[in-house]
Amino acid sequence: MKIVIIGDGKVGYKLAKQLSVESYDVVMIDGNEKKLRYAVDRLDIACVNGDGVDASVQKEAGVPHADLVIACTSADESNLLSLIAKRLGPKHTIARVRNPIYFNQLGLLKEDLHLSMAVNPELIVADEISRLSDQQAVLVETDHPITLETGGRIRYMTRGVSLQDR
Repeated sequence: MKIVIIGDGKVGYKLAKQLSVESYDVVMIDGNEKKLRYAVDRLDIACVNGDGVDASVQKEAGVPHADLVIACTSADESNLLSLIAKRLGPKHTIARVRNPIYFNQLGLLKEDLHLSMAVNPELIVADEISRLSDQQAVLVETDHPITLETGGRIRYMTRGVSLQDR
């Protein structure tokens, strides 16, 4: 299975590492040559230096023949724009979308963007905390704002640590 990852940040690198260990054919796109060199020296992957939004860079990375394209840069806008990739021919596309406003609008845009799936890491964390909320208290440490909706028992948190009793 051929997978193209757009973005060599923490998430992109971790995905590439895990997928290459599982013997997937991974190509990573990023504009930071130093990061790509680090990744290619340590992982069994190929890298393409360039902007993941650029269709010519995507073609160079083999997007038209990919089974999956994952856009996971730190910028939601780049991740969403990168999904022009779907028009080039990959079977599936996934975008990391952290901004709740963008994420909530994806229902309207999913077909236009040709998006297979969107992932919001904060919502995944919120779901997990909600699942664990049967305990007396929930301790959360986060670097990012999270909105948790569990019957009002867990509140909106900003950066730092919050302890909320049930």
